[in-house]
Amino acid sequence: FTLIDVLVGTSLMLIVFLAIFGAYQLGFKVLSQSKARITAIAIATQKIEEINNLPYEKVGTNEEGCFPCGDIPKIATTTQNNILYTITTRIDYVDDPKDGLAENDSTWTHEGYKCCPTDYKKAIVNVSWSGRASGEVSFNTVISPRSGLQECKQTGGVLKVSVFKKVPEGEMVSSPLIEVNNILTGLYKSASPDDGTQYFVLPTSTDAYKITVSKPGYSTSQTYGSGDVYQGQTIAFPDKPHVSILEGQLWPISFQIDKLSKFLVQTLEAKAKKIYYVRKNGNDENDGLSPEFPFLTIQKAATEATAGDIVFVGAGTYEEKIIPQNSGTVSETIAYVADTSGNYTGDAGEVKISGKDFGFYIVDKKYLEIYGFKFSEATSSAIYIGGPSSKEIEIINNTISNNKGNGIYVENASNITISHNDIHSNARGIYLNNANSSSLIKNTVHQNSSEGIIVEKSNDVVLKFNASFSNTGKGILISNNSNNCQIENNITYLNNSDGIQVFDHCSSVRVLNNKSWSNQGNGIVFKTHIANVSEITSNLTYDNQKAGILLSDNCVNNTISNNTSFQNQEQGILIELDSNNNELKDNIVVKNNLAGIKVSNSPNINNDYNDVWQNNPNYEGISAATTSISLDPLFVDSENDDFHLSHLAAGQDQDSPCIDAGSDTAEKLGMDKGTTRTDNVLDSGIVDMGYHYSIEPSPSLPDAPDPFGLPIAYTQFHLRGDKIVGKDISEQEIYKYSQTTTTDALGSLEISDIEWDNYTFSDFISSGIDLDLIVSFPSPAIGGQTTVFLPPDREQIVKLGIRAENTLLITVKDASTTEPLFSSKVRVYKDGYDQSKLTDENGDAYFIPLEKATYNLEVSAEGYATSTDSILIDGHIEKIVKLNKEL
Repeated sequence: FTLIDVLVGTSLMLIVFLAIFGAYQLGFKVLSQSKARITAIAIATQKIEEINNLPYEKVGTNEEGCFPCGDIPKIATTTQNNILYTITTRIDYVDDPKDGLAENDSTWTHEGYKCCPTDYKKAIVNVSWSGRASGEVSFNTVISPRSGLQECKQTGGVLKVSVFKKVPEGEMVSSPLIEVNNILTGLYKSASPDDGTQYFVLPTSTDAYKITVSKPGYSTSQTYGSGDVYQGQTIAFPDKPHVSILEGQLWPISFQIDKLSKFLVQTLEAKAKKIYYVRKNGNDENDGLSPEFPFLTIQKAATEATAGDIVFVGAGTYEEKIIPQNSGTVSETIAYVADTSGNYTGDAGEVKISGKDFGFYIVDKKYLEIYGFKFSEATSSAIYIGGPSSKEIEIINNTISNNKGNGIYVENASNITISHNDIHSNARGIYLNNANSSSLIKNTVHQNSSEGIIVEKSNDVVLKFNASFSNTGKGILISNNSNNCQIENNITYLNNSDGIQVFDHCSSVRVLNNKSWSNQGNGIVFKTHIANVSEITSNLTYDNQKAGILLSDNCVNNTISNNTSFQNQEQGILIELDSNNNELKDNIVVKNNLAGIKVSNSPNINNDYNDVWQNNPNYEGISAATTSISLDPLFVDSENDDFHLSHLAAGQDQDSPCIDAGSDTAEKLGMDKGTTRTDNVLDSGIVDMGYHYSIEPSPSLPDAPDPFGLPIAYTQFHLRGDKIVGKDISEQEIYKYSQTTTTDALGSLEISDIEWDNYTFSDFISSGIDLDLIVSFPSPAIGGQTTVFLPPDREQIVKLGIRAENTLLITVKDASTTEPLFSSKVRVYKDGYDQSKLTDENGDAYFIPLEKATYNLEVSAEGYATSTDSILIDGHIEKIVKLNKEL
């Protein structure tokens, strides 16, 4: 045998013996427990017999505070077969509802009918034992009186305890633990009723019964007495006082408990200098600085807001023209935000701007952001941006519809970003006129009565991931000396004219990775003097009523490459009217109703490496090059708009003849960032012919302007609920929950096992410096505090935006590359203050709050020389530290 054989055999034998031993142990335990249970049943049965044979008046326990009292010990022990058994006996009076409860329960005695809720006694005997085979058995019996005289000899009253949930309102809590304790006599009763309601028959006593209701994982509720001390405070006037039991009376009392919850608290810097609030119940005479005292109009906020401010607008329709009066700065924009969630204003719902000649009218302003509004019914443009000083303005996530003029009109401005807007049913969708260096990103532009998107006399404009469809005019029009524009990853379809048209003396325009289909005109058009190395590269045009791609009227020195033009009603590619010196290469042109490639009155066309197949005819006015092919390109599923090429490596049955059949390498042609394969493997080696699917992800919707900034560590605050246990002698409320606590080094704090209530956050301090609460989530900040409702069984995130007068932001960079340095150590210190932090991925370390003073600064990173300096902190200071590598 080898050592492995020995080890395997030993392991198998060990497993078998362990299983046998385990089975033996289990059998022994079951046998022992069975024998112990039989003995316990005998003991309990004997005890029940003893109780049944006692005189009625003797049936009761003999401990302090008993009710009923008698000769039976509450707890006794006995040993049998070397096992110690504990016998616990409980005796209760029962008020049987069959003959009425409390005052409605009448019994005949020799003195006549009397109110006697003590109908009979119920005995419960528990016998338990410990050890390896521990267990418990329980028996009960009813002992009835022989006469009305016996029944009424000892009387009392009835306590009814009901336990409800908070959510859903009024639902009973199943099996709560109800504890009743007479603080004068020591009498103790408990029960866990299945239906949440329990009746207790108790002796008479005034303001003496303390009741506590609880359940694992639930909140606890109880009564309190005058003089009780709660969290160091003496209760003089309890909110829910101890209960009195009166002779023959029913005393009902109810409690509300529910599952415990949790707060996840974040203390953060309030980024905005000021937060302005606009609500339909506001007044422009207010200061607008809280939801409690908001402005009525957006225009009032637009008059007051300055650099670094945020304007939150609550739900409603605002029939006004908004003219911002101030600009932001490069580091502090002015943001106008539709608070559709109601998180800040308290008013959830759509925020509409309508009914005037313009919605927003912005002239010579910069660094603004407009986010989340609905614009409609403007007699001119919904948003107008104009003037040479207008720049760095962002229009994001708005719905702009049914305006008589343009959805968005920008003229003589620059660096305007328009993204993620839904723009439809206007005269035009987006119109840029002399709007250099602007960006249109992922807008949906449709059903406008003219063009969807127009870019005119505008240079360096980027259009990416837009969808322009079902417009009466063109989907996208670039015109009138617009140069160096990039039209990339857009889709245009079902427009009544061309999908994409570049028109009238434009140069260096790049049309890349677009899809244009089912338009009434052409798919993609260069028309009238489009030149200087403009290109139509890697686009997909199909099912258009005219040509897939058209160059017309003196379009020269352009490149048409790696496009797929399929099944258009006219030509696949048409070049005409003195459009000279253009290059066609690496295209797939298939099944177009007229010529695949047609050249008319346009000499010097370089036509190489194309697959032109099953057109009518394949070529007209030009001949096929020897480098070209005419073969089925083997699209994966063109009938369902899938124009990937068939690749064995991607799981298809055969390779397309267009694979590795192009004019040069994919890397050299810039096609190595796209794919013709269904498995998205990028093109490499010799380029594949035809359209390359882009794997660039579509940009996600930017978050709304956030009033919260970086975390503020070790922030102390006070948290209290609305529930009270009573009042002190000065009638000041004593709150059930009232704690002062502190967040951690990341500005976070988890507060677990906390019950439902309205909780108020207030009194913020960090490093001994008072801080102001400016903004909060999910409830607005009012008067330096915020109140948040915590439902049962909930993890509730709470963001607290607080502000300090003095802060320091250090950004650490490599001196030679200016790249940020992650995990650099930044130490800021002076007498009485010494803190160190590591920089984040942006090279930032943030210190808040600080006193107005001069601090020492020490910055170090592995492999770099340490930098030391001193810095005066007075306000919000930002400093860049560049570290040199060690020699």
